Amino acid sequence: MAHSLIGKHEAEIKHRISDPDEAIERVHRLGAVPRFIRNIEHDVCFDLPDGRLSAKGKHLLLRRRVPYEEVLLILKDRREQTIEVVAVNSYDTAMRLLKACGFVETLRVKKTRSMFLQGHFHIVVDTIDGHGHFIEIGSMTDDLDELAPLEAEAVKLLRLLGYGDSEREYRSYHDFV
Repeated sequence: MAHSLIGKHEAEIKHRISDPDEAIERVHRLGAVPRFIRNIEHDVCFDLPDGRLSAKGKHLLLRRRVPYEEVLLILKDRREQTIEVVAVNSYDTAMRLLKACGFVETLRVKKTRSMFLQGHFHIVVDTIDGHGHFIEIGSMTDDLDELAPLEAEAVKLLRLLGYGDSEREYRSYHDFV
């Protein structure tokens, strides 16, 4: 069964937009429930020195949200379409532990993010410093067979918000930042 934020597989679509304020207004008009508005997220991506994780299509990142005050350790596997997320108590401690275990920083991404919940979907409006504005619509599930129908439903939701397919972004932020 699909859920906006719980599950090990993620169906997600991303679309490049020109105006994040307009996108937030459209999402509000849709009736989505805000989780947080205009938080600053700092993602620090890690890999082993030999690049083993990225070679396998995996992204390990430590995310800090301010002022929402949430710290997450996230492992995404693009090949398996899985995501594992764990909340951690201390950003600084997690950074020290990752480095002590031999992980090296590969990328830092700063974004302004607003998140909304709409049924079993999460909708985020992002501004990536120096790289533009985006809207993402996603849902989580434990059932691989639900991914394609969820993505199709996300596309319908994107169109309901007034966005077409012309600006769809298929790359991960880590691929173009």
